[in-house]
Amino acid sequence: PGGAVVHSFTGKYLQVLPDNGDNYNEVHSYESFVWTALEFRLKVPAADTYTLFVRWSGGDTGGAGDSMYVTMANEDGSVVGGVPTWRDKMVGIGDTPGMFSGCCYSMTTHECPCYTEYAPIAEAACTADGGYWQTTADAVGFGATCFAGGGAMEEIVPEWYEFA
Repeated sequence: PGGAVVHSFTGKYLQVLPDNGDNYNEVHSYESFVWTALEFRLKVPAADTYTLFVRWSGGDTGGAGDSMYVTMANEDGSVVGGVPTWRDKMVGIGDTPGMFSGCCYSMTTHECPCYTEYAPIAEAACTADGGYWQTTADAVGFGATCFAGGGAMEEIVPEWYEFA
């Protein structure tokens, strides 16, 4: 675009465009990143913890199409893990038969929060909120995960960070 870019140190920018309709639901590891990318080579003076400051706007008001991922790799392509952190423990929706009645898929967020309530009641609540009810059997097919509950936590070492 012509003209000066407001608040850019260099006068240039990268724009995350709205959703192009592709499905990126199978991001499970660094190797999953196979779409359009911008790569930078950095010279790091010493092994240490560094901070990346990112400012972006994708222009998506629906909440699903403007995600940007950041990952780091060594020169040989191996992943540089992030700082270890904790998150709520997740389990597969079908791992414990009868624990979950299904989940409610949102076309806006692409999340599928799990329900433990009796299936017809959970389905009614889901569809009343504009969601799409998924039985446990169907949700197992696309890898839905649920909070384990009981305050269970698990340690993770991030391979990427999502800005959405």
